[in-house]
Amino acid sequence: QEAYQKGWFHAIHPEDYDRVVNDWNQALKNKGLFKSEFRFKRKNGDITWVLSQANPEFDEKHQVKSYVQTITDINERKTYEEKEKIHLETIKKSEIEQRQ
Repeated sequence: QEAYQKGWFHAIHPEDYDRVVNDWNQALKNKGLFKSEFRFKRKNGDITWVLSQANPEFDEKHQVKSYVQTITDINERKTYEEKEKIHLETIKKSEIEQRQ
C-alpha cells in the first residue's frame, strides 16, 4: 500500500493507472515478472511514455524479498510509432480515394 502512495505509482497517468496497478498486482500474486508500457508524469509536469520492468528477487524459501525495477523512457519510440500509424492511415485513405 505504501508503494502506491509514495512510490512510482503516483506518477502514472490517470488513464493508465488501473491497468498498470492491476498488472503489478498480478506480478506480485504470481511472484513473476512485471512489464508494462504506460505514460508517466515527470516532476516538471511533462508526460512521457516509459517501459517499466521488475524482476523478483527470492529468498532461500522462494519468497519474494524484493523487486529490481527499471523504468526506461520510450517516448521517442512511441512518438515515432504514432507518426508511422498516422502516415499509414493517410496512405490507406489516399489509396481508397484513388479507387473511387
